Amino acid sequence: MKKLHRTEKLAMLTLIAIFLMSGAAEAAIHQIYPGNSIQQDGIDVAVNGDVVIVHPGIYYENIDFSGKAVVVRSLSGPFSCIIDAGGNGSVVTLDSGEGSGSVLRGFTLSNGSAQAGGGIYCGDNTSPLIYDCIVNQNAAVFGGGIFAGYGASPVIRSCNIAVNQADNYGGGICLEGSGVQTNPAGRPVITGCTISYNQCVNGSGGGVYSANNAALSIVSSEIQYNGAGDKAGGVYCSSHTVTIRTSWINDNHAQNGGAVYAEQTGFLEMINCEITDNTALGNYGGGINCHHADPRIVNCTIAGNRTQTYGGGILLYRSSAEVINSILWNNRAWQNQSEDINIHDNQSGLIIHYTDVEVIENLGGVVLNSYNNISADPEFANPASGDYGLTFGSPCRNLGTSDTGTYPFLPVDDIEGDARPQEGCHDMGADEYAVVIQPAGSMFSSRFRGEGGAH
Repeated sequence: MKKLHRTEKLAMLTLIAIFLMSGAAEAAIHQIYPGNSIQQDGIDVAVNGDVVIVHPGIYYENIDFSGKAVVVRSLSGPFSCIIDAGGNGSVVTLDSGEGSGSVLRGFTLSNGSAQAGGGIYCGDNTSPLIYDCIVNQNAAVFGGGIFAGYGASPVIRSCNIAVNQADNYGGGICLEGSGVQTNPAGRPVITGCTISYNQCVNGSGGGVYSANNAALSIVSSEIQYNGAGDKAGGVYCSSHTVTIRTSWINDNHAQNGGAVYAEQTGFLEMINCEITDNTALGNYGGGINCHHADPRIVNCTIAGNRTQTYGGGILLYRSSAEVINSILWNNRAWQNQSEDINIHDNQSGLIIHYTDVEVIENLGGVVLNSYNNISADPEFANPASGDYGLTFGSPCRNLGTSDTGTYPFLPVDDIEGDARPQEGCHDMGADEYAVVIQPAGSMFSSRFRGEGGAH
């Protein structure tokens, strides 16, 4: 075969580059400036694969992706680029089968008012990416901030969803699923988000409401200071598999289930979570209320939660829970008495291993298996200010299990990303006490995070 001369090689590479550039040129970039319309001058003229770049300013309009696989993003991020719906409809609509190629990135979305999805409406069977957005001060009957319809699987990443209001379900986010309990659909994902100060006035799910989805995943998120008139100040979930990992759910309130209300849920798994300082204003479940739900709770800290009557930390009603490597402490129920877990009926059960728990109230259920537990003050760093990390002298250090043969679901890091275990075994609770080895010759052989420092 003839070898190509150097100049022939260069010519061929040039032709390849031109060909590739011509293919890339098919994806047009549409620049939108104040005075332009994102919808008319951007989305309406764009085709699949195009990018609409919106320059800083306030845009008073509603936008609809109209089924197009386009990227609509701000030039400088959500603080400088605002879309204001003026109280007329959803700020953003994705209701024509949009998939992962439909991307909304870097906007503040405000002043939407709609039946569903005041800030963002994701229709049935859509799966867009919503990234780096602030969704605030919107209102709806369902999903004050964001609504996702039957079979929808949106990915909501690195967003701040705050100060939204719903009348019935989902002050911050409402994920409707399939609408059919026996045929769940939709696999929504919430990751790296802050969901705070949202309200569900009459119904459930102050922060997040999810029903009849095949699966819901909440990862590395903060769900705090939300409220609901009925169930779940933080997260309401029903009739599907729910995974909540490395997340903080704190200072929420509802009538029942201050932080989480799991109802008719096939499987609820919570790993590396802090469930703290939540309140059930009614009778059941200051932290987590399980009603026909079977949770697995691993390396979680459940502390400082309150209710009026039963289950300051966890209430189990016709539910069986597995609790491993966790801390349940200073949760309060009837007449402010300590009560971390309430096994409420004879159809409920509990497996609890390697856990620091203060009080278990058993009203007729079955403690199926209990071993290697302690009941000792975990010595949190500063719970009065919300710091539930462990201090140097905590009895929960190095006292959990690292046996991944028996417990294959054990996490390899903690709520803040520190490796587990730091010492011989996992610590109990969400926050591993991090040990940092000092260089040889330093004054101290090791430095411990805690006691006023970071965890």
